[in-house]
Amino acid sequence: MAPTTLVAPRVTATRLPLLDVLRGAAILGTLMTNVWIFASPGSEWSVLQGTLGAPDPIADPSAANVAETVFRFLADGKFLSLLTVLFGVGLAIQYDSAARRGEPWPGRYPRRAAFLFLEGTVHFVLVFAWDVLMGYAVTALLVAWLLARSEKVRRVAMWTAGGLHLALVGLVTLGELAGPHPGPEAPDPEAVRLYAHGGWSDQIAFRLDHALVLRIEPVFSFGLLLFLFLLGVRLYRAGAFAPTAGGHRIRVRMAAWGLGAGLPLGAAALLGGSDFFFLGRYGTPPPLSFSRSCNGAAGLRARYDCVPSVERMTWGVVPPGPEGVVTDADERPDHRPIRRNAGQPAGGRSA
Repeated sequence: MAPTTLVAPRVTATRLPLLDVLRGAAILGTLMTNVWIFASPGSEWSVLQGTLGAPDPIADPSAANVAETVFRFLADGKFLSLLTVLFGVGLAIQYDSAARRGEPWPGRYPRRAAFLFLEGTVHFVLVFAWDVLMGYAVTALLVAWLLARSEKVRRVAMWTAGGLHLALVGLVTLGELAGPHPGPEAPDPEAVRLYAHGGWSDQIAFRLDHALVLRIEPVFSFGLLLFLFLLGVRLYRAGAFAPTAGGHRIRVRMAAWGLGAGLPLGAAALLGGSDFFFLGRYGTPPPLSFSRSCNGAAGLRARYDCVPSVERMTWGVVPPGPEGVVTDADERPDHRPIRRNAGQPAGGRSA
């Protein structure tokens, strides 16, 4: 990946507390999803078997089944999509930070991606099979290269990746609908015994023996990862996370679109049963995750949408820095200009 000489974008650097709030929500929400994997018989292996034991609120509309169904619906895939978008935002922030310092891009970033991949590998082997960092590291390398290309190239790459991913999910869902329906399978007794009574070294050996199968998710969802990374870059560049009136308008539109499209589609996939698992896990979560950038800010009454509570709490604890940019300088309390070469476009040099 050849370095590209950058020109500092015409932006003003400041920390965006909303990103910190959303990162925390995304990580906690992802944990909420994984709790069912930890607690299910067969644990990690049960995901591939389709034996996570999701309740059927129609056949048994008890309070416990309805509550578990609602929590699963709110968590499964949605927070992970939000976390992926935020990884794209973080990559754009690093790019802009390098531009402000006049450093070449990608510079040392490939080493960061390699460390992220190593960290994900250690996590996969020692802790949990459904790690996301390995897939993020590979996706980040491609997106780092795309950041130095033109906006048109990024837009084409984003929509192509999203379209191919939806086509793949649609084909798999059609295959599930057309295939035989033998009924729910029982968890693999060996896997149940392993995760209930086996030792840590036994679980490590199991993950290594089945590494190719257990690492299929980032391969299957690579198009979605690329789409969400680039969407995060695009939203960040548009000022969607900034404390401005323009940022607020973008978040409100995201919430309306996400709830209007994602909620009914997600509910339909959930009620459709196991045949719609891939649609519910990899197709409908992204729209709903977009709405949370607005709902989280509104629920916390952040400065972006209501009062300056988050800024008051974080000011002095988290100093302003190259965490984010605000493109609407007239709506910020400080107006520190960023120098850029006259006659040069904002961002990197197009390929």
